[in-house]
Amino acid sequence: MHVLFVYSKGSNKVGRPTIESQAYALEKLCVKVTMHPLSGKGVMGYIDRITQLKKTIRETKPDLIHAHYSYNGFISSFASDKPVITSLMGTDVNGSNLWRPIIRYFMKYKWSSTIMKSAEMKNELNSNVSCQFVVPNGVDLEKFKPLKKIQCRKQLGWDKEKKIILFGGRPSNSVKNYKLASEAFSIIKDDKYDMKTLGGISNDTVPLLLNAADVLLLTSKSEGSPNIIKEAMACNLPIISTDVGDVKWLLEGVENSYITSDKPDTIANQLLLLFECDNVSNGRNKLMQLHLDSQSVAIKIKNIYENVLKIDKN
Repeated sequence: MHVLFVYSKGSNKVGRPTIESQAYALEKLCVKVTMHPLSGKGVMGYIDRITQLKKTIRETKPDLIHAHYSYNGFISSFASDKPVITSLMGTDVNGSNLWRPIIRYFMKYKWSSTIMKSAEMKNELNSNVSCQFVVPNGVDLEKFKPLKKIQCRKQLGWDKEKKIILFGGRPSNSVKNYKLASEAFSIIKDDKYDMKTLGGISNDTVPLLLNAADVLLLTSKSEGSPNIIKEAMACNLPIISTDVGDVKWLLEGVENSYITSDKPDTIANQLLLLFECDNVSNGRNKLMQLHLDSQSVAIKIKNIYENVLKIDKN
C-alpha cells in the first residue's frame, strides 16, 4: 500500500513532527508513505499547489491520498481522482463557522473518509456522513517517557530548587491563551515558582522540558485533541488544563491532573494545591489503556486505508 501524505510546508513546530511521526509509525506496518509538503500563497499559490500535487501524483502513483488539515483536503480533491482521506485538526472545526458548510460538503461528496481528533470535534461539526472516524494522534512512547528531573534540569540550565510550571504552548498563539496563564502565575507571587513556555523550542527538546517541569498548564480557548497533553501524560507529568477538546476524557482517573476554569485565581489555587502534594501522575498508564501510543493509532489508520481501498475497488 502506498499513501501520499499532503500537508502544508509551513506546518507549525507542533504539527509537522506529529505528521512525520504518524508516517514513521505507518511505515513500520509496511505502508509506503511519500511526503508532499504544499507551499504557496494567494490565488496563484492555490493554483500552484494543485499543479505541484498533480505532478507528484503522476510521478509517485499512490493508492490513496491522506491530507492533513481541511485546506489540503480541498486541494487534494481538486488535484486527483484518487481516494482522499482528510484528517481534520482542532483549528479546522473550532475556527470560523464559515468553513463548516464547506467541510461538510467535501465530507459528503469529495472525501472517501474523514478523521477527527476528538468526539467533541465530531459533535461540533455535526455531519451525518457515515465515513468519519475519531482517531486522536498517538504518542511515540519511546521519545516521550519519564526521565530523571534533576538531569533534565541540568541539561536545560534550570534552577534545581524551584517549582516550575510549563505553559503548554507558544505565548504568541492567541488560542493558547497565555494571558490567562500569566495572570494566574502573577497571583502566586513567590520566588520559589517559575513558569516556562514552549516558545522557540524544537520538538526534540519537548521531552526534556516535560520531564524537567513540575506541572503542565494548558489554558487554551479551544483544542481538538492537544498533543502536548498526551505527551505530558506519557512522561507522567501532572496537568492542569481548561476544559477543551478531549482533555477531560484523557485525564479522567489520572492522578494529580485536573480540569480547571478560566478564572486566574482558581488556576493559581489549583497550582498551589498541586505543589503541596506528591506531584506524581499515572498518565502514561492511562495512555496505554486508551491505546494512544503511535503504533496502536497507526493500526487504526491503516485499517481505514484498507477499507477505503476495498470500497474504491468495488
